[in-house]
Amino acid sequence: ETHFHVFGSLALLAFYRDWRVLITASAVVYADHLALGAWFPLSVYGVVSATIWRSLEHAFWVVFEVIFLIMAGRTGLRELLAIAERQVQLQDAASALKEANEMLDLRVTKRTHELQQNAGAMAEKVKELELLNSVMMDREERILELKEELKALRAKAG
Repeated sequence: ETHFHVFGSLALLAFYRDWRVLITASAVVYADHLALGAWFPLSVYGVVSATIWRSLEHAFWVVFEVIFLIMAGRTGLRELLAIAERQVQLQDAASALKEANEMLDLRVTKRTHELQQNAGAMAEKVKELELLNSVMMDREERILELKEELKALRAKAG
């Protein structure tokens, strides 16, 4: 009964997830069982003579297995499709995030440049104000000196 390797072979073929492969293999197995069962039954069934019913019984068990293998293959294909769709969605989301990040980096770079320019302009204004403040302090000191001199002159004149 080593011919039961057929069931293992069908299980291996199921990894293709293609029902046509399983149907083709089942047809080949059935044709093999019919031919060898008619001309050399000892090689297939381990008996000297066999009726067609033996081939039909074996075909039934092959069909029984193939039905479940096809169902499992279809389920596997649906799962693979769902995984592929999620992968595409993740890649689209990653691309959108990358694009948004690049736009944000560009805006940050532009704003940083603007702030640096403003900081430079503010530094120049601060220098101008410090210079103006220095001039004003000098003038205020000079005004105070002049007031003191005027007081002193009034006191002498007076």
